[in-house]
Amino acid sequence: MKHFFTNWRTDPVESRREQECPDLTHERNNTRILKEQEAELKAVIINFHIKENSEAHNTDQYEVEHLILKRGQAFDITVKFNRAYNPQTDFITLQFATDKNPHQNEAFTARVEIQDVLLLSKWGMQVKEASGNTVCLSVMSSAQAMIGCYDVKVETKRKGSCSGEISQYRCKNGEQIWFMEDS
Repeated sequence: MKHFFTNWRTDPVESRREQECPDLTHERNNTRILKEQEAELKAVIINFHIKENSEAHNTDQYEVEHLILKRGQAFDITVKFNRAYNPQTDFITLQFATDKNPHQNEAFTARVEIQDVLLLSKWGMQVKEASGNTVCLSVMSSAQAMIGCYDVKVETKRKGSCSGEISQYRCKNGEQIWFMEDS
C-alpha cells in the first residue's frame, strides 16, 4: 500500500516529467550535496575587453565607457565562472537584448550559442580558450543587428538537464554593448 501512494501523482505535468527523466525522482528523493565539480556552472563576471575590441573595430576614438562595436564583426569577451567549464556537460548561451526601439517600435533579442564554425556576419560564438574557471569567447554579431544599446546576459545550463533550470547572469553597473552602423 505504501508503494502505491509513493508513485501516485496528481499533477500530469510532473508525472510526464518523471517519465521522461527518471533520474529526477531519484534526485528529489535522495537529496545530496553537490561536490565542487558537480555544482551548476554560474557566471561570476564578464570582461568585455573594451580597449582591445575598440581598437579592433576602430571605435577607440569614442570617449565613452561602454564597448562600441561595428555590426557583422567578431569580438572577444571573457567570462569567469564559479568552476571550470566542461564542454561535455555545460551549455553556455549569451543573450543580447535591446530595449524597445522608438523608430521600429519593438525590442530585439539574440540568443547566441556555441558553434563549431562562425559564419560571417551572422550571430554565433566559439570558445577561443578555456583555462580554469575562465572562458574566452569569440562572438560574431549579425551585420543586420539593430543599431543601439544591448544588455548582455550569460545563461548556463547542464546538458541533458531534465529540470530545465537555467542560471542567468546579468552584467552589473550598467555594462552594455553598443552596435553602430558600419562605416
